Amino acid sequence: FCYNCAFYFRGLYLMYACAMERSEKEGEDVISKGSYLPIPTIEPDVEPTRMEQLQMSLKRIMEEDKIYLRTGLRMDDLAMEPGTNRTYVARLMMETYGRSFVEQVNISRIKSAQDDMLRHRNSTMEEIALRNGFASGSSFNRVFRHHVGTTPIAWRNQALEYFGNR
Repeated sequence: FCYNCAFYFRGLYLMYACAMERSEKEGEDVISKGSYLPIPTIEPDVEPTRMEQLQMSLKRIMEEDKIYLRTGLRMDDLAMEPGTNRTYVARLMMETYGRSFVEQVNISRIKSAQDDMLRHRNSTMEEIALRNGFASGSSFNRVFRHHVGTTPIAWRNQALEYFGNR
């Protein structure tokens, strides 16, 4: 499965999620339209190993704390959070996400930027780039185009066209 396809389908999902959010505000029955309930996870009774603890910590830092939104984030910064070193962070990134540190940070930033573009339609690409951890609009444009296959402006225009610019 290629990155471009993943980002394309994620974009469709985001568009669907925005439509669902709008229908909730308008009082429509969302459950009949295909919403779902999250599946609960079952925690094991076994004490996690140090690597498992670091992996859980890394996931929390990336997914809940959203450390990737920090401009100029370095692997050393990420290693300091759970109290480990860059060697373990590199290994954990590969084991947890199947990608390098730089790739995962860029992908997380792009996903966040896609959400941001749909929520803040009047923001400039420079504003979106800076809010989502990119050093500049040009670096955002370059990374976005590499992973998604189109420019951020073209992606947003296509998303807005899909929804009739509501």
